[in-house]
Parts: sequence; structure tokens; C-alpha cells
Amino acid sequence: MDLRKWRTNSSELNQRLKNLNFEVDEHKESLNTLIASKVLGVGWNEKSDTFYFDSSDLGTFLSKRINTKRYLLQAAGRLFDPVGFIGLYTIRIKCLIQEIWCLGLDWDDKLPKQLEVSWNKWCNEIHYLSEIKIPRYYFQNFLPSNATTIQLHCFSDASKKAYGTVAYLRIELNDGNIISSFVASKGRVAPLKTLSIPRLELMGALLSARLSDKIATALILPVSRFYWTDSSITYYWIKGDFNRHKVFVKNRIKEIQKLSDPKEWRYCKGKDNPADLISRGLPLNDLKNNKIWWHGPKWLTMKQTEWPLFSEPIIETEINNDKLELKKSINVNTAVEKRQIENNLISRYSSFSKLIRISALCLRFIYNCKVNPVLRKIDCISASEFDHVTKVLVKQVQLNEFLTEIKCLKNGQPIPKGSKISSLNVFLDEDEILRVGGRLKHSTLSEFQKHQMMLPKAHHLTDLIIEHYHKKSLHSGLQTTLYLIRQFYWIPSGQNRVRRILNKCITCFRTKTQTINQMMGDLPRDRIVPSRPFEKVGLDYAGPIITKPNLKRSRVTLKSYIAIFICFSTKATHLEVVSDLTTEAFLACLRRFIARRSKPSVIWSDNATNFKGARNILNEWNEICKSNRIQLFSAEEGIEWNFIPPASPHFGGLWEANIKSMKRILLRVAKSAIMNFEELTTLMAQIEAVLNSRPLSPLSSDPNDLNPLTPGHFLTNCAISSFPEPYTASDSLSYHSRWKLIQSLRDKFWNRWSTEYLTHLQTRAKWSVQNPNLIKNQLVLLKDPNTKPLDWPMGRILEVFPGSDGLVRVLDVKTSTGILKRVITKVVPLQQITKVVPSCNCRKEHLNILQFLQL
Repeated sequence: MDLRKWRTNSSELNQRLKNLNFEVDEHKESLNTLIASKVLGVGWNEKSDTFYFDSSDLGTFLSKRINTKRYLLQAAGRLFDPVGFIGLYTIRIKCLIQEIWCLGLDWDDKLPKQLEVSWNKWCNEIHYLSEIKIPRYYFQNFLPSNATTIQLHCFSDASKKAYGTVAYLRIELNDGNIISSFVASKGRVAPLKTLSIPRLELMGALLSARLSDKIATALILPVSRFYWTDSSITYYWIKGDFNRHKVFVKNRIKEIQKLSDPKEWRYCKGKDNPADLISRGLPLNDLKNNKIWWHGPKWLTMKQTEWPLFSEPIIETEINNDKLELKKSINVNTAVEKRQIENNLISRYSSFSKLIRISALCLRFIYNCKVNPVLRKIDCISASEFDHVTKVLVKQVQLNEFLTEIKCLKNGQPIPKGSKISSLNVFLDEDEILRVGGRLKHSTLSEFQKHQMMLPKAHHLTDLIIEHYHKKSLHSGLQTTLYLIRQFYWIPSGQNRVRRILNKCITCFRTKTQTINQMMGDLPRDRIVPSRPFEKVGLDYAGPIITKPNLKRSRVTLKSYIAIFICFSTKATHLEVVSDLTTEAFLACLRRFIARRSKPSVIWSDNATNFKGARNILNEWNEICKSNRIQLFSAEEGIEWNFIPPASPHFGGLWEANIKSMKRILLRVAKSAIMNFEELTTLMAQIEAVLNSRPLSPLSSDPNDLNPLTPGHFLTNCAISSFPEPYTASDSLSYHSRWKLIQSLRDKFWNRWSTEYLTHLQTRAKWSVQNPNLIKNQLVLLKDPNTKPLDWPMGRILEVFPGSDGLVRVLDVKTSTGILKRVITKVVPLQQITKVVPSCNCRKEHLNILQFLQL
């Protein structure tokens, strides 16, 4: 284009142009004020040296306000803004035109109400246009010679409706001041074909590169360029390889990289991006004083060290968008083969040392097949071979578990935000093994201690390494094992993983075994229902107690035993001295008890062999009694004999506690004296009286309360240790009255038994927590107090016996020696430790393993 007319606000320049025979457009002055005019279609005030917009003609035209497509296009054509000063205002009318066009309206059809509202809102803002004044001179009050650095900054952004770019000149002056001035803007409506936001952001970046290239070409001054985007995925696209992407993305990245250097592209937040205004539009009344539009973000007038650095992690949706733009690559065979080989090789072994040793032999076989027979390796495996095999296995595991992170690092991209290793600053070493960056770069530690190899948390190789170092540390604890592992490897959440593996160690488990308990069961009916004394009894033996014959000078000693009978309901105690530990002696003891205390209906005892023999003889004796008609009634009321589980003294806690009390009194009274049978029998009778005089419930401190209730009240209607009451004449009562008095006393005793004693049994002294039940086929250790925990036999639960409350306390366990019945306090449950070891009897699999190690 041939420029013919010139206009200037300098009289000296105006005269020079005339002398050079240029055509000069002169305006007359009115009242010492230069008349504003248009230059190349843009209003320019010569006196203030500012650009402006004359909205009078457009306002007159819009006053008609005809709401049709024809009228709207005419109005849009009357607004001329080639530089883009009001691009955020004109983009709104462009988007409105696109919406009208999509509706297929005729030229003179009326606009729909929704579009009519937007159209009227745009028209009502036109009068604000005359208030906008734009300085023409970029350097404000300074000369270009005062500038030390001139930079061109272009910002780009996009939305679903539009995309655009804004350019600014950043000028650093020699006095330290920094100026930022608006240069130009470009805005485009989004294509009718629906595009993703990343694609629109990329189109905005391309528009930014084109505008920057035109401005830099037009400026005579040397400028350095900077490009800004708030899209992290666009940022990575531009800095990456364009050949990886589909045609649409590839062509635009290629042009951007041709017009600009990828190193010139930077990332900023959306709130600091002025191009966001042009992509969404802004009311005209907010434009005049909008600093970010006219001067850019605040940090643009600061030193370069204060500019934002890229620290925003790429989010999951952007990763998915990036994957959609990648070229389709089919490589199924290779990916599947590696994973299968890795699983077949690593998962088949339960020892890390064995895995490394066999893998090293396989690698050596591959090496020996390739070289001259003279150079073949036939000696022992060296430490360097072990180290090399370890790196090969770790590298393959990393490719399977950290594939996304490795790809990002190879492409120069940051680790995704959702990754579990994003905080470890990982990197790839010269062998392409993923290592921890961390913060120990300047420490004096060795390189492998500062940058450990990454291992996945849940992988068989990780478990093998943990087990290896645990055994290497002689089954040390968590901290020691984890310390040794972190000399070479880093496991995410390593403490939890090591703790989990250590909890599965059988050796450690056996050395710190703990038996389990179950919540204490409810009291049996025999303990809480009134019954005559010694109707239901518990029976146990105590001793032996050393006695001597009746001969005074005899030095022979004998062993005697104490049989203790305790009533379930009243806790009354009966002690019998037994001469030896035989079935016949116990039967004599039992007959004496029945003769004195009446025949019990139920007897509970432990599993002592003498008790089992007595039960068999007692059954035979009952059969003899049944044949005799005189003893028919007694035979029908036979004794029911029950046994508690073996090795479970707490099941017989009622009589075990009385044995403890009896032994305590015996030790304090007899001390070390050796008594004969008669003296021992006398002492046991006295101890029995003391035991039956103990209160059944806690004593009261109130002097007005009744005497405490004791087992003796149920045996003799008073405490056995109480003084006898004196006989008086007034006490003479008839037999009938006496009988009624005794019945009344008995009822009072049982009433007090219900209110004072039973309520005392309500609480559980221990084992108040309900634990999960043991189940069939569960592995357990049988506790044996006479052997070390490592030698306790192992067994499997065959049967469980839940109580009336559904809780299991007794079970049958099958061991190598037979089936035993045990309570849960005598077993230690083992955790279920299962290791899946795939079959490996195929020659093809061995070939695949060799191929895997060669990769």
C-alpha cells in the first residue's frame, strides 16, 4: 500500500514533510485546541496523543434498535477496532452473531428473547465507548534510548465460546523503573465444530505466536519474546514432541514451535491471565479502569525473579485429554509378554537370595552362549553380577508399576498429582532406574543411600526384599529392618508394609505368642437358682500333704490328699481327708460326704484319671442298687457326673478359689509341722468351719445392718463360728411352731441370698470384651508351659463348641499325635499366610525367563 497522506502533531516534523513534497493533512486550530480526527480508521487526538472511539454515529444508529439479524450485522460492521483495544467488547457481538447463525434465522426475523436480552445489554453499553482513551506512545514520558531491556509478552486463553491473545511491551529503564503497555489483542469465536478445551487453548496459543511474530517484525527495536498460558496441558504439548499427537494437535504445535522457541513458553495462573477477559468477554463500563487489561498482571512490572514459576501439577482430567490426543499405538504382544515373564520369574520364588542366584545363572548362561568358549564364566557368581541382576529385576518391576511416572519423566513432564511418589522428586538414572531425589543431595552419604531405588508398595519382589533383610538382621524389629532396606531401596508407606510382612514371620510370631481370651460367660443355672446345700457340687483334690503314721517314733512319711466339695448355690464347703490317690480311697471319701451332706444330684470335676475311674465304678454300683427293690428310689435318683475341659482350671474357678483359701490357712497354722492322719482330719474340720463362716457379700459399715449372710446359715441356720444362744423358758415352743420358725428363717436366708449375694455376682471381674470366634480349619499352636514357644506343637481346629451365648470357648484340635480338646486360652491362632506360586514345569516358560533377563 502506498502511503500518501501524513498527519502529525509536531509542527517541526510537519514542515519537514512539506519540504520533502509529502502531502500533509492539516487541521485548523479552534480556541487553541487541535481537532480530533481519524487516522487509518482509528480516532486520534493530536493534542493528548491518545486513541479514542467516537460512538456518536454508532449510538445514533443503535437508537433505532431493530432486533433482527440484518440490523445486528450492520451495527457490528460500524465498530472498527483493528488493534483490538476493545477486543473483549467486540468478541461478545461476534459470539452473538455465531449463535444467531446457528439458529438459522432469516435476515429480518426477530431475535429470540434470550438473544434479544444479550443484544440490548450490548447496545446499552455503547455510550461508555467515548470514555476510553489509549496512549499512543509505549514509553510514556521516556525516550527509547532510556530503555535497557524491551520484552514482548503474549498471553493466550480460551473458553467454550471464544479464544484469544493479548500482547504487552515490558520496558526496563536505566533508572530501574519498569513500564508495561498494551500493544494489541486478537479474539476469535470458537469453531462450530465442538472442540475440547485443550484444543481451544492450543488454538489460542497459536494465535498468540502469530500475533507476536507480526508485532516483532513491525517493531524496529530488538525485543525478547515471552509467551504465557494458563493451560498446563498446552504448556507440555508445546515443549514436547509434536509427532506423538494426532494431526490436529500436531500441525498447530509444529507451527507454534516454528514461530517461537518452546523455551520462551511459560505458565501463569488463570487469575493473572488478561487473555481470560477476551475469551469470556467483559462489560464496557468495566474496561476503562481495568489495569490487568491495559498493563497486564501486576508481576509484569516487577523484576524477573518475582515472576511466577510453574508449580501446578497436571490434574487427572488433563492427563486423560492428553491421552486422547496421542496417536494410537498397538504393541500388545510385547507388553503382555513382559508382565507374564516377570510374574513367572519373581512370583515363583519365596526367597530373594534364591531368586537373585537363579536369575544370575540365567544371565550367565545367556552370556556364555554368545562368547567364545575360552571366555565363558564358570567360577562362582560375583558381587557385580548380583548387583546387575537386582537392577534388572527392579527395573522391570518399575516398568510395570510406575509406567505413567516413567513416561512423564522421559517426556520432560512432572509427575501427576495423584501419584503416590509425586512428593519424592524421583528421577531416572543412567540405567533408566527410577530413584528417589529427596533432599539429601549435599549430604556425605553414598549415592545409593541418597538416591534409593523405588519399589512398589504391594509387589512380591518388595515382600521378598523385606523378608531377606529381616532375616539378615537376625529377625530384628521394624526400625532395624526398615533401616537396612532404606540403604538401597525406598518403599512408599514402607513402615506399614514392613510391619505387615514382619507380622507374617512364623519365627517372630512363635517367640512372642499371645493366647486369646473370650468374654466371660454367664453364670450357669446351678449357681443362681436356690437349691438345698450340696445338691449341685464341685469337686477337686488338693495336695499331697505329708503325714506320718500314728506311731510316735516312726520316721515313715505318707502322702495324704484333701478332697474339697463346694456347693454351687451357697458356696458351702466340705473338706475330706483322703489317705491316698486311688479310686477306692475316693469312693470311700464320696460315701462319707453323701452320708453327712446328703446325696448330690450333679457333680462337676476336672479330667483327673481317678475321677474318671470313680465315675465308671459308680455307674456299676448304681446298677447293683437298681436290682435291689429297697434301693430302687435311690437308683432312679443317680448322680450326674460332668467334667470341665482339659487344662482349663478357670472353668472350675469356684473350687479353685476355695482350695487357695484352704491352703493359705493350712500354711499359716500348720507351718512346717508333720501331722498324723487324725490331726490332719481335725484341722481340716476346723478349716471347713472357717470357710463356711465367710460372708457371701461385702460387709456393711452400718452398725444397724444385719449380720452378714454366710454359707453356715444354710447349714445350721446360723454362722458356724457364732456363740450359742442361752436357753430360756420362754423359748419353749411346740414342734409345729418350731418347724414354722425354721421355715421362716430359711426363707429369710434365701431372700437375703437373692438380694445380697446374687447382685454381687452381676459384674465380670475380667474378660469383659467379646472377641471374634475361632473357626474350623484354622491353624493354631498348642500352648505347653513345659516347653519353649518355638517347640509348641501346631494343630488344626476340627470342631468348635459354642456356648449358649454363641461364643466359642472349647474346641477340638488335630495334631500329629491325635485329637485334643482344648480351651481357647491354651491355643495361639496363626495368621493365614498364603503365597501363590504358579506352576513352572514348561520348557517354554524357562525360555521366556531367559528372554526377560536379556531385556
